[in-house]
Amino acid sequence: MTLFWGWRLKKRGFPKKSLSTLKQDRGRQSFHRGLWAERLIEIFMRCKGYKCLARRYHTPYGEIDLVMRKGKILVAVEVKTRQSHIAALESLTHYQKKRISKALEVFYARHADAKNCTMRFDFAFQVGFKIGHIKGAWSCD
Repeated sequence: MTLFWGWRLKKRGFPKKSLSTLKQDRGRQSFHRGLWAERLIEIFMRCKGYKCLARRYHTPYGEIDLVMRKGKILVAVEVKTRQSHIAALESLTHYQKKRISKALEVFYARHADAKNCTMRFDFAFQVGFKIGHIKGAWSCD
């Protein structure tokens, strides 16, 4: 305790967070930032005339962030949020593309209304307050 201008000040000891707790907090923030980006991209796509069929669609092969439809086109949208456009574009790996392709095939097989649609894979990203959308970012191998 010290005296400063007649007031008594206490030294407050804030509990120090462990490294694992800090990593958990950072992971939680990243998770929520990703959810926010998915919602933002969904609104963006709806404004462009797409209809959302599923959000975070889980299959044994993996997850599709957004499954959308516009006319006779069934679209799987992979959403990323990054600090720069280049980092966003580099974040989509070949393994992720393969996983999303298989997951969309499962969606296609399970939903009868999607049978007469063509499949397309889009990539959408959020960088700050900007949104990017790449139609037909990759093709099914």
